[in-house]
Amino acid sequence: MAQLLILVEGQTEERFVADVLREHLSAHSVYATSTILTTKLVKVGPRFKGGVMSWNQIKRDLIKVAGS
Repeated sequence: MAQLLILVEGQTEERFVADVLREHLSAHSVYATSTILTTKLVKVGPRFKGGVMSWNQIKRDLIKVAGS
């Protein structure tokens, strides 16, 4: 089974992957998971997610998930 990681902008897109795409892709032997892009990193407290503003934000998360 192939694995597909889908980077999404926010909770709505994450829910779409979980509710619609995952089942459809599973029927084609593709395991889909979604990750919300982090838009702001802080030293203390929660990370901010959703509202992607730049390519650098996307690139940072792509590099992070590619290494895991």
